[in-house]
Amino acid sequence: MGGKVVLRKIAKENAQWIITTEDYTHDIEYLEFSSDSRSLLASGFHSNVMVIDTPTGKIKTVWRNKDGIVLKAKWLPKNNYLCILHANGILSFIEAKSGVVFQVLRTNLPSIFDFEFSKDGKKILLVTDKGSCSVRNLPDYSSIVILRPDGIIEKTPDFYFNLSKSKDTKSLKLNEFLLKHELKPNLEQSTAIAYSSSNKQIVTTHDGALRIWSNQTGELIATIAEKLSSDFTSCSFSSDGTILMGKLESGHQLFYPTKRAFISDSPKELKSKIKSEFPHTTK
Repeated sequence: MGGKVVLRKIAKENAQWIITTEDYTHDIEYLEFSSDSRSLLASGFHSNVMVIDTPTGKIKTVWRNKDGIVLKAKWLPKNNYLCILHANGILSFIEAKSGVVFQVLRTNLPSIFDFEFSKDGKKILLVTDKGSCSVRNLPDYSSIVILRPDGIIEKTPDFYFNLSKSKDTKSLKLNEFLLKHELKPNLEQSTAIAYSSSNKQIVTTHDGALRIWSNQTGELIATIAEKLSSDFTSCSFSSDGTILMGKLESGHQLFYPTKRAFISDSPKELKSKIKSEFPHTTK
C-alpha cells in the first residue's frame, strides 16, 4: 500500500521491517519470495529489479532499467537465479547474489509481455500482448557439475566464467606466474597444474584460483573461478579432454565440461561419467 513493502510474521503484530518509497526509485508492482524464502524479488514495469534480504530488509539492485528496459522479473524454480523479461522478447538470466548475467535468450517474439516457468524449471510459457501462448523448452543453463564430499551431485550455472580477467593477472605471463608460486610450502606441484589433451592449454591452481593459460604464448586466457568458499588445491583433465576438474580445499570437486554432451539430468549418469574419467579423485 502506498509504495510500502512490509514484512510481518504470521500472528505477529509488529512488522519485521518496512521499506518505503524513500528507500528505492521507480515502482514495485511484483513481489516474489525465493524458493528458500531468504530473498524477496521486487520489480515493476520499466523499473529497476531489486532483491530484498528477507531477514534484514536490505535492498540490492541487481538490474537497472536504463541498462535494458524491464517488463517483468521472476525467480527460476528451486534456484537462486532470476529471469528478467526485456522489450523485444529478450530474457536475461541472473545470479542474484553477484548480479552476473550468465545467459541471454532471444525468443524472437517481440510482443511478449508475460512469462511463467514450469515447476521443474525446464519449460517456459510465453504470453504475447495478443493473448497467444507458446511453451518452450529451456536450455540447460547449469554447466558446472559439483561433487560434494558426501557424494551428492549438484549442478550450477557457469556465471563466473563470463567475468573479465582480473586486473592483477591479465598482464601476467605463465612463466612469471609459475616462478612466483613454485616455492610455496605444502604445494604439490604435480596436481596444481594440468595440461589439455591437445597440449594447447594449461590450467593452474597455484594461487588458489582456477586459471587457464595458452601453452603457446604463455598468456592468461581466463580465470575460470576464484575467491570461492575455499581455495582450489588441484586440477586435472579427463582422458578424453571433455572435462576439467578443479578440487577445492573443502573437498568439493567442480567439473567444467568442454563439450555439452557431458551434462545429463541423471545424477547416476553424471557420477558414472565422473568416476570413469577421474578414478583417482572420486569415491
